[in-house]
Amino acid sequence: MELPSTEGMQVHSGFDDCVGNTPLILLSSLSHATSCLIYGKAEFMSPGGSVKDRAALYMINAAERDGHLTKGDWLVEATAGNTGIGLVHIANQRGYKCLFTCSAATSEEKIRYLQTLGAEVTLITSKIWRRDSRRSEPAHVHFHFDLEIWRDTAGRVDGIALAAGTGGTIAGTSRYLKVSGTIRIDALMIVQRWSMTDRDAPGGDEQERNKAVRVALIDVPGSGILAERKPDEPLLVLRQKTEEEKAKSGSSVMEGIGSSLLYANLAQAQLDDVLHADEDATAIEMAHYMLRKEGIFLGSSGALNCVAAYLLAKKLGPGHCVVTFLCDSGSRYESKIYNPAWLKEKNITIGPAEDLSFLRHIEELNGIPPA
Repeated sequence: MELPSTEGMQVHSGFDDCVGNTPLILLSSLSHATSCLIYGKAEFMSPGGSVKDRAALYMINAAERDGHLTKGDWLVEATAGNTGIGLVHIANQRGYKCLFTCSAATSEEKIRYLQTLGAEVTLITSKIWRRDSRRSEPAHVHFHFDLEIWRDTAGRVDGIALAAGTGGTIAGTSRYLKVSGTIRIDALMIVQRWSMTDRDAPGGDEQERNKAVRVALIDVPGSGILAERKPDEPLLVLRQKTEEEKAKSGSSVMEGIGSSLLYANLAQAQLDDVLHADEDATAIEMAHYMLRKEGIFLGSSGALNCVAAYLLAKKLGPGHCVVTFLCDSGSRYESKIYNPAWLKEKNITIGPAEDLSFLRHIEELNGIPPA
C-alpha cells in the first residue's frame, strides 16, 4: 500500500537514513585547560551507537551497488563489536543475515548486544588470518566526516587528533580536509543521502579547503606501525614495525585501538604528527574524567581520542580549533574500564581524575613543556 507523501516534513526514511550528521560537542574542561576550542564528534549518538555505523552502511551500500548482495544473503565479518553492531542493524532492515567472529577479549556487553540483534557470534581464542575488507575497501575511507566537520566549524578547524583501528576514519578525514581544492557547500547539506557523488553536486558556494589542517595520530602500546619523517617530506610516512620493534612496544588491553599491520586504508592517512600514549591507564583515567567533568560516558577509544585532542591543542597553542571523535558509549565497556575488579586484574591503577594532572607525564613524553 502506498504511503502518504512526506513532502515538507523533517523526517528520516529508516535506520540507514539516520547515520551521519552527528553533532560536534564542546569539551569544555579540555578547552579551558588549553585555551583552544576542542570539539568531540558525538558518534555515540549514531543510531547504532558508534562511529562504525558509517563503515557498515558504506560497505553494505557498496556491496549492493556492485551486485554482491541479494535479500537473504549472509554477511560474514570479523569484528571487535561495533562494526558488527552497525552491520546487523542495517542487515535486519534490508533482509540479510549476519555471522560474526569476535575475539574472546571482546566485552560481554558487545557480544550480548550482537546476539540480541540476531547475529550468530563465534568467539575466537587464538589468532586467525583474515582479509578484512574494511582495511582495503575504498568505500571505507570516506564517510563524509570532512564535509560535516568543515560545515559545523565554518571551516575553522585547525587540527584533527585521534587513534586508529582499521584506519578508515583518519585516512578519509585527513585526505579530504588537507588536499588542494574546494568543498561545495550545498553538498554538505545533502550528505545524509550517502551518495558517492555528493561532492559533485551542481551549484552552491565553494570554499577552499585548508591544507594547513594539522592531523595527529595517537599511538598505543603494542601498535604494529611506526611513523617516520623523511628528508624533504612534509608528512609522516608509516611503515610496518619489525618483530623486534613490536616486542619492545608493549601491549594494550583496550579494544579496537591500534593497528597490528599497515593496511591500505591507514597508509593513505595524511599525518603531520604522531602522539604517544605509554600506558592504558591514561585513556582509562580520561574516560572517568570525561564522565565526572563533562557528563559524557565514553568508551576507551573515544577517551584516548580526547587525550590526543588535548595534546594536539597544547602543541598548537591557544586560539586554535581541534576536533576529535567520541566513537562510542561507555555502556559497552562497563564490565571492563569502569569495573574496579577488571582494572585490578589488569594491574591498572587510576586516580580520582578530579583534574588533568594525570596527563602531566604524557605531556612530557610528547615534548610539551610544563605550563
